Amino acid sequence: MNAEESFISNENPDRTVLDHLKRFYDEKDIGRIEKTEDLIHVYVVKANRERPYHLLITAGMSRIQMDVPPGFEDFRFSEVMMLLPEYWPLFADELEKEENNWPIQVLQTIAKLPVPDGTWVSWGHTVSNKDAPFSRFVSVESSLLVYSITVPEEFVKIELPEKVIHIYSAIPLYPEELEFKIKYGAENLLDKFNRYQIPEILDCDRENVCNPRHLRF
Repeated sequence: MNAEESFISNENPDRTVLDHLKRFYDEKDIGRIEKTEDLIHVYVVKANRERPYHLLITAGMSRIQMDVPPGFEDFRFSEVMMLLPEYWPLFADELEKEENNWPIQVLQTIAKLPVPDGTWVSWGHTVSNKDAPFSRFVSVESSLLVYSITVPEEFVKIELPEKVIHIYSAIPLYPEELEFKIKYGAENLLDKFNRYQIPEILDCDRENVCNPRHLRF
């Protein structure tokens, strides 16, 4: 076994994620987004009357063991999720359009980061789109990774005999919010989100909490 192979798990991430989803949600609400990349699939739990949002989650990121700093060994494996409003188009033909499929692209981009070269992600980390919006239809251009406060608390970890997979919710950020996070930290940014009641569910028209009029702590 070479050095790179030692980072790759033989576990089937699709089966692991599906089994996890079925613990919390009705199987009839669970599906896979087609036309996703071979090694990173995206599953969806569709909205219903009790759950006014779609849940997207990757399966495949956890195949790669991240090269974490000493003391963070329990955080070597991750998947990422995002909550979309119930009206978000998810039919195959609708997902051909950029304005509808960019959240899927964001999740897949994050999920490809843990390659055996020192890259790792965890709570409070941000992933930028290189100073460009995720889509020409939105102004957000980076994501903050946090534990979801909307799904059941037990959902955010998959505990297996050989490892723990952490599931982080990707929260799209405006450029000013990313700058604030880099300067003051994730917790202070989340405090501002709470103050201005920013939902975890994606809202492409939500308020920018780091507009000049919101810069006071």
